[in-house]
Amino acid sequence: MERIDLTDTFGAAAIGAMATLILYGITILQAYFYFLHYPKDSPYFKLLVAFLCSLDTLHIIFVCHCIYYYLVTNYENPPALAGGIWSLYASVAVNVVIACVVQSFFTKRIYQLSGPRTKYWLATVVAIFVVLHFFETVVKFIQQPSLAAIGAIGLSAVLPFGAFAVLSDILVAACLCFLLWNNRSEIKSTNMIINRLMVWAVNRCLLTAYVVWQYFLVTHSMTSA
Repeated sequence: MERIDLTDTFGAAAIGAMATLILYGITILQAYFYFLHYPKDSPYFKLLVAFLCSLDTLHIIFVCHCIYYYLVTNYENPPALAGGIWSLYASVAVNVVIACVVQSFFTKRIYQLSGPRTKYWLATVVAIFVVLHFFETVVKFIQQPSLAAIGAIGLSAVLPFGAFAVLSDILVAACLCFLLWNNRSEIKSTNMIINRLMVWAVNRCLLTAYVVWQYFLVTHSMTSA
């Protein structure tokens, strides 16, 4: 029986699942610190954090089920590796919902921090890219229901997904930095907090852009192979 090399496919998926578990642990720790240090926050923020943590927990459950199905249940069963299990698509769907909720929250913040002359068009532009990112991902999964069809994805099909994903985060980060910079004052401690928020916004954007770019390169290399 010919040995199948899974290093670049399900091997990479296993590494990604382990990295996801690490990030999930960090997320839960951050949520714990939030509820511990900010008990006076509004119920809206507490409910939002709890909701996102619940979705993230559901996402990690789907990821673990998916990896177990492919690498344990169907060990030495190559035909099963070509089809998509329900938990794979469910994990992506939950992940897209999380991204949409988070970006919508930042879009609302941009609307609230903007001046009366810019709040409508600035928030609208950001919201358009957030919605496009969401629908582009949904449409892509409808078009490619099988793992075996991944190899048929071309450069022109992957480019819009990557563009919308990166641009939505870049716009959110750029708008937040612009609005925070305009709210600087002569108080040194306040400016230090604003600078930290700007660094956080930029780092968040760069991390997302890097991950999407790596996904783009991997997918493109698969189609070129």
